[in-house]
Amino acid sequence: MGTPCGWVIERCGGCGSCWEKLKPEVRDRAGGLASLVIWAATGRQYGLCEMTVLPCNPTAQAPAYQTFPLATGYDPWALGGSSGLAQPVVADGQWFNRCSGGCACRAACEVPLPGPVYDVTDVLIDGESVDPFAYEVHNAGLLVRVDGDCWPTCQTYGVEVPGFQVIYRRGDAIPAEVLGAAETLACEYAKACQGKACALPARMTRLSRQGVEVEVAQIPKDQRGRIRTGVRIVDDIIDAVNPYGLVERPTVLSPDLVPPRVVTWRGGS
Repeated sequence: MGTPCGWVIERCGGCGSCWEKLKPEVRDRAGGLASLVIWAATGRQYGLCEMTVLPCNPTAQAPAYQTFPLATGYDPWALGGSSGLAQPVVADGQWFNRCSGGCACRAACEVPLPGPVYDVTDVLIDGESVDPFAYEVHNAGLLVRVDGDCWPTCQTYGVEVPGFQVIYRRGDAIPAEVLGAAETLACEYAKACQGKACALPARMTRLSRQGVEVEVAQIPKDQRGRIRTGVRIVDDIIDAVNPYGLVERPTVLSPDLVPPRVVTWRGGS
């Protein structure tokens, strides 16, 4: 299910200025633990991950499946109140009602991106950046060309400079209240790492002050599957943003849509 992206603990909730006085290894350990726990407890839905994908823009093709034409019946709002024929079809995993003289339900040139798309950092064609005013994002998952041109319809993999690549940030920004809960929990972890009194329950079974090692028993959950940290203010935030104990963001998969290839490592990086 991945790891949290963009979670940066810069202060210690409830500790005043104690965060800056901590050793770097204590801050890193406490901040990492708190970020991971709150990210998981809130359904793994917050945090912005930068991604580089190599989309493949599908060429226009006939629908894979088309139903028998259906009569729409009398339409008092139509010109003359006439009836027409609707032809529901499935194209690229989506249903469309195609009527003669009707408008298209999709852009003339668009490619799907694994979403939600927060913002687009860069779009490159043959290594050259595309003007940001030439495209926009629809429904947090469709990169739409709006300048009259279209995206490349072919993608060549295994070359030094890809023909078409998109660099963007995926996910939802961390709400201030959720980040504050992580800061509060980080403060308690930092206290425990130093052997000080903290608000964490007795699940903390072993620690090493010099090596900054923490051994924690299994994190308990309530009847809805929500993670319980034992810190009241933190658990209140978890209840508010993830009331049903979702493990991760719900997704919809379609066998008709081929996801773009994601660049996970590049030489020299």
